[in-house]
Amino acid sequence: MLFDLKGHTNGVIAFSFSHNGTQLASGSYDYTIRIWNTSSGETIGEPWEAHSDDVNSVAYSPDDKVIATAGYDGLVRIWDVATRAKIVEITDHCPAAVWCVRFSPDGSQLASACSDGDLRIYDACTGALVLGPLRGHTDVVRAITYCPDGTRMASCSDDCTIRIWNSVTGNMVVGPLEGHTDWVTCVEYSPDGKTLLSGSHDTTMRLWDSFTGKLVAGPLRRHYGVVRGLSYSPDGARFVSGAEDGTIRVWNASTREVVLPVVDHPTSVWCVRFSPGGSQLASACHDGNVRIYDPRTGALVLGPLKGHTERVRALAYCPDGTHIASCSDDCTIRIWDSVTGTMVVGPLEGHTDWVACVEYSPDGKTLLTGSHDATMCLWDSFTGKLIAGPLKRHYSAIRGLSHSPDGARFVSGAEDGTIRVWNASTREVVLPVVGSLCSPGYRSTS
Repeated sequence: MLFDLKGHTNGVIAFSFSHNGTQLASGSYDYTIRIWNTSSGETIGEPWEAHSDDVNSVAYSPDDKVIATAGYDGLVRIWDVATRAKIVEITDHCPAAVWCVRFSPDGSQLASACSDGDLRIYDACTGALVLGPLRGHTDVVRAITYCPDGTRMASCSDDCTIRIWNSVTGNMVVGPLEGHTDWVTCVEYSPDGKTLLSGSHDTTMRLWDSFTGKLVAGPLRRHYGVVRGLSYSPDGARFVSGAEDGTIRVWNASTREVVLPVVDHPTSVWCVRFSPGGSQLASACHDGNVRIYDPRTGALVLGPLKGHTERVRALAYCPDGTHIASCSDDCTIRIWDSVTGTMVVGPLEGHTDWVACVEYSPDGKTLLTGSHDATMCLWDSFTGKLIAGPLKRHYSAIRGLSHSPDGARFVSGAEDGTIRVWNASTREVVLPVVGSLCSPGYRSTS
């Protein structure tokens, strides 16, 4: 465990790494924002109260100079990262909670999604409403995502539809894409931006032509529980899906055929990960085992890798793909050789409750873990030696960790509503509490 970032006094709802990887911003139920040094795990400056209610979303601008927050108080705010000064306050937002905020790829726009079903696009520098409210959805908008070139934006909603918007005119250019019969929980653009993949509470997935809205494939009915996770391989040739029924599917993105035979774990699947080169697919299961498959043939390559005595929460491949780390409700972390399946390091012991997340540093030398014990730890990934921690700057379960691309910082988010950005070298928090942009009135139970 690399760090235990403590500081928020209630659950952490949202967090975001800076694009240069040196900072992590977190937003919490305690109404505050914290910025963390991803190298040291220490907070950068003091936390600040960003909203008068839960902070639901935080997002760095592409140049990392400002942070946008959305709160349950219905407000969206933009902050100067260096001074913590509030640059922009958007008060004319929806009358209910803001669930998601996203900067456009070039950083000129800030898009937000609200529980009233509307989307709004603001000038990220002035806070002026550029477009919106963009109306069409009739229920909570769960997620929004920009296409790679930033010209369009897709949204998915509890109204069972997906809509694609022109990010310049605000016009709905494609949609509503109808077919799902329950909440659409996740949406993902292919790396080339040509297709849109959606997953739903109706247990199906659909592939859409992102320009015409034509259903390319689906409903894909190879799951029997809510589809919770979607991910494309780096080259876009495949995608993987995971569901609450404990199944994982690897698909050929062109033929929409399952190329990895149905993986039926005895219980729920909690995590799926492609190896860096895309040659392996690892899964973590409620039964405490890790399995590694060949995503081209579906053959079980390694496993079940046994060692954990309770549910495995998360997996992470090291950058070169030679090792994979797992963390579990048994309070331990284990590192496995991805070629032989042998446990080469561990169990790493130090947390006193479930270990919820694990993350390799970009250079693969250290491993960062976060736990339900509200702490984070930094470990030497080769020896298993505890380098730093437990880092105690959160007051509730750690739910998310992320390194900046250069490895200089990392960010943590917890259930207490706090986010910490840490200096990965000094383990000091370099970014104070980050507040939310959402408003009161609606709380998800999904």
